[in-house]
Amino acid sequence: MRKHRASTLSLVEVSEMDAVVGVDKVLRRPAAVIDFSGQEVTLRGDSMLELEVGRRALFAADGWLYGNSLALIEVARMDERQSRNAEKRIEEAEQRAAIEARQIRVRRADLVVVGRVEKTNPRGEREVPPVSEHDPVWWEAWLQVDSVEKGKAPGRLRILFPSSLDEYWYESPKFSPGDAGVFLLQQNQQERGPRQYRVRGYTALDPLDFEPRERLDEIRSLLERQR
Repeated sequence: MRKHRASTLSLVEVSEMDAVVGVDKVLRRPAAVIDFSGQEVTLRGDSMLELEVGRRALFAADGWLYGNSLALIEVARMDERQSRNAEKRIEEAEQRAAIEARQIRVRRADLVVVGRVEKTNPRGEREVPPVSEHDPVWWEAWLQVDSVEKGKAPGRLRILFPSSLDEYWYESPKFSPGDAGVFLLQQNQQERGPRQYRVRGYTALDPLDFEPRERLDEIRSLLERQR
């Protein structure tokens, strides 16, 4: 900590819970946030009431204000002793979380296939303009199936995918001819987007629903455990 009751942003109405903190290293950050290692930022939280100037700690924080500097809200804190090997522990926790998330997607999938996208077109081969900002603007991806790992694939497999980049759909895979990998498909999905835009048919709406072929052995292992 560099200064008590201080801020790097004029927007902040400074209180006793605010401090200027020098950042030695950023261990994790969203892709949209620049690496602010080596800079001073504002940190608001309970720790600012008790930490002395010059003390070092590891903080987990949420973004708060962005400008010519950055203001964060403290979520958790570890002191120097507790934070040893923190980066390794964070990485291990992320790996465990990724495995658990993939297990959930495999379990929820009605159909798991290995294949390649042969062609894509607007749903029904007729492009219709969006009727609202949340309209997914459904397109169709037609797959050549190499193997079926779960379920029973129809003779010609069509996946519906949202071409929209709206907040409901921006993370969902957008398919193009030639895309190849493992597809974890749900039928008549009920998990994403306003109800009026949900469709009947196979979809892959989570980023983990389309995996590279290199993950096939891992997915097969997860399928075997769930049988």
